[in-house]
Amino acid sequence: MNPDLVFVVGVVILALAFPAAISAFSSSDVTVKPAIICVVVGSSLIVLASSMSSGGYSVTEIPAIVMRLLK
Repeated sequence: MNPDLVFVVGVVILALAFPAAISAFSSSDVTVKPAIICVVVGSSLIVLASSMSSGGYSVTEIPAIVMRLLK
C-alpha cells in the first residue's frame, strides 16, 4: 500500500474528527466515543505511514504529498 495514501487518509480523518470532538466535549454529550475513535484511527494511520516511508514526513511536505496523490 502506498504510504502517501495512508498518510493523507489519516490526515483527513483527523481533520474531520477534531471538530466533532470539540463539539462533543463542549456540549458534554455522551457521543464522544466516535470522535475519539476517529482520532485514534487517524493518528494510527499517520504513524503507520511514517513507519512505511523511508524518511518519514514533515509538515512542509503535506501539500506536495496531497498534490502528488491528486495527479
